[in-house]
Amino acid sequence: MSDFFRANLYIFILAIIFTISGCNESDNTSRINSLNKASEQTQFGELTAYLESYLYVNDMPKGIPPGTPLETLNKDFIAVVKINSIEDIKPDNNISNIYLYILQQDTIIWKSALTDEINESNDKAIEITFRDGPSNLREQTVDIVITFNYLGEEIMIKQKQLYISIAI
Repeated sequence: MSDFFRANLYIFILAIIFTISGCNESDNTSRINSLNKASEQTQFGELTAYLESYLYVNDMPKGIPPGTPLETLNKDFIAVVKINSIEDIKPDNNISNIYLYILQQDTIIWKSALTDEINESNDKAIEITFRDGPSNLREQTVDIVITFNYLGEEIMIKQKQLYISIAI
């Protein structure tokens, strides 16, 4: 293979890599922008919804032999997110493709795994629990956005300035 061909092949491969990585960065920037535009109150169905959330890292040892240093344990991040209705209407639990995003300083820190697990909370709320998030965010303040599909439309609801507690 000639040096000229190798050089051009190398440039071509670099151009493809930069193009692909640029697309991902552009997609990520677009997603961050849409998440930042999410409202703290959102209409879907016949109601106006808002979030009431509790985020914590569970530092309680579970079945761990006595004397095991806490620093070596795998910590559990848990987010309990309630979708509440301002009206006296229970939110329609006919939602799907539910994700939780944790944002800090206009950066996506974590995106949950897809869940469709919905629990009934009370007459005006449904509750969704997210697990296995980053345990290194304990005692930090973050924003969250929950996204889901409702009748084919993506819905986003934001809650700002949530403190991540420690359960010990």
